[in-house]
Amino acid sequence: MMPLALAGLASLVLAASPVMASSPTPYGSNLLSNAGAQAGHASPDGQSPVVIPGWDDTFANMTVVKYGTPGFPGTHESNKFGGGSKFFSTGPYDNVFNTCGDADQTIVLTGRGSAIDAGQIRARLSGRVAASGPAVAHLDLYFRTSNNHSVAVNGITKHTSNTGSSFVALGGSKVLPKHTRTLRIHIWASGVSSGYCKAYFDQLSVVIEHV
Repeated sequence: MMPLALAGLASLVLAASPVMASSPTPYGSNLLSNAGAQAGHASPDGQSPVVIPGWDDTFANMTVVKYGTPGFPGTHESNKFGGGSKFFSTGPYDNVFNTCGDADQTIVLTGRGSAIDAGQIRARLSGRVAASGPAVAHLDLYFRTSNNHSVAVNGITKHTSNTGSSFVALGGSKVLPKHTRTLRIHIWASGVSSGYCKAYFDQLSVVIEHV
């Protein structure tokens, strides 16, 4: 048993220790985890789903593919913009749920509430996106409250189609509306009703800036 004198000293030390607060969400840094699909494994043929670190996939056909895999964009495409060895793919069309694969990631904005509510923070979304065949590739960033409720502006929504195997730059920015406390990026595809959903994503980025 600890002597009373030592117990009292320990209590004083604990009481004097500062409570560590969460650091504010940084400005100017990419807030996404595994933004370029480099973490984790790739599907050997682009057909099978894989676990994608840092991302939630509502429909399990979302996958990661290596550049140069037969039937997919080649390494020369990645070399154009420094895309690394892998990219995100929306995978085969799911005939049970009638949808392509998708993935999302939520960012909690910490210590920036006052600046957001004063209209002083802008969110910037960007990425490299490719789509071919009937696929339309969507790159969206939703603005939400801490309880996942809508705010005055839904977010930033971008899409592209008919790029072939070429990745094009997509992006946009908006000042965050009052009460925004979380951001959710969503990558997905539409326009496909069978076969493979040829919508691909790489070098995704979400950054906040003080304005």
